[in-house]
Amino acid sequence: SHKTEIFVCQCLANLYFGKIKGNQDQWKFAMTGIPVLVLDTGDHHRKRKLQIVLAEKGTGFLLWKDDIDHLSTYKAEHPNFHTMSLSTDHTKLAGLSFDHAASASDFNTTIEKLTSNPDDELMSLSKTKHKRQKSEKKKAGKYKAPKKTEISTPCCFVHVTKLERPAIDLTADHSIISGPMHFENVLEPPNGGQMNSTSDSSSAYSDGFSSH
Repeated sequence: SHKTEIFVCQCLANLYFGKIKGNQDQWKFAMTGIPVLVLDTGDHHRKRKLQIVLAEKGTGFLLWKDDIDHLSTYKAEHPNFHTMSLSTDHTKLAGLSFDHAASASDFNTTIEKLTSNPDDELMSLSKTKHKRQKSEKKKAGKYKAPKKTEISTPCCFVHVTKLERPAIDLTADHSIISGPMHFENVLEPPNGGQMNSTSDSSSAYSDGFSSH
């Protein structure tokens, strides 16, 4: 949209939700998609905001999103595994397990660049409120919406009538994306069936990643 910047990761990633219990991280697998960063620059009466999004491969449909703020603490625990605190509850964690280390590094570098300025209102809740109030006082003119002739017509439009997700064998050993230590699958199976959660202690990170 207008005044929005998009940064797309060049690989797939598994999303996990977890928490720290004692000296161990406990993770539950949620879904797989393409990580995307969406930066709303804050122009035209909109709040400046940075979001991390997981988009479905092929369709681009939104699977999950969360805000990145001064309490998110996004960091690379391992070249292929990044973590952050959830904006709704900073005591809970989200983890992304990337299938390509170089793409994961580029994604982390982009986040560092976008959040490195301590004066940016993205990183300060009080400054965000102060700047918004100051900006509203300075505004004298009324916002004028663009004309219909200035809005481009949709391109590459496809009318979707039905979505089907193929059954995925979550216990298959040939998965190209490995999960973190101590995780279980929590996806609901297709067709209303039941699926027992499974644990995976043979993560690809067993040699280079220890839980915190």
